Amino acid sequence: MIYRLRVILDNDTEDDIFRDIELDKNCNLEDFHNTITQSFGFEGNEMASFYLTDQEWNQGEEISLFDLGELDQSNRLMTDVLVDGVIDKTNTRLIYVYDFLNLWTFLIELVEIVGMTSGVNYPNLIYSNGQIPTKAPEKNFKSENIFEDEESEDGVEETYDEDEAPDGAEEAPADDQHSDEDAAVEEAEVPDDEEAAEEPVSTEGEEVDDAEESEEDAVEESEHEAEEAEE
Repeated sequence: MIYRLRVILDNDTEDDIFRDIELDKNCNLEDFHNTITQSFGFEGNEMASFYLTDQEWNQGEEISLFDLGELDQSNRLMTDVLVDGVIDKTNTRLIYVYDFLNLWTFLIELVEIVGMTSGVNYPNLIYSNGQIPTKAPEKNFKSENIFEDEESEDGVEETYDEDEAPDGAEEAPADDQHSDEDAAVEEAEVPDDEEAAEEPVSTEGEEVDDAEESEEDAVEESEHEAEEAEE
């Protein structure tokens, strides 16, 4: 049986750049890798990997091109995995990444399964749309910020009315509040020494008192003279 697969460049734009490829379901992923690089015009000398995925394009198990000789490497190699071992009628999608420095990323989807055509060599490029750009498209990765709520609580100062103190906050004692208010009033009412010195001192009241005392003395003296005269 022949798998018809569409290999789409994931470029986060409206441009559709893809290749439709036919290949025998019994060929391995290394053959598929070589077909993809040739159809898009890559030299094919960079690292690459296939990734299992689901219908939401979530990245799963990695299938590598080479054995890097790492002791903890447990993933499978392309030469050991057949196409029908990772793609079928139920699992129709696959992710391919070429050149780990530039991260050319391709989304692969099974279009249909057909019979083999006599005289056709497989793998077979049956349709090409769009030209590969000279530079790998930038990827826009998004993730939830699990610390968003904590940052909001730590970074934003809460405000509240004077009559509503937040929970756990201590209100200032009433005596201290009145003391502060009285001190502020006294400071506002008492002028500075320099201002007091500049204000003129009124003597009008003192002059009136002196005049009244002089008049009383004159009356007493007249009465005393009258008494002496009678005697």
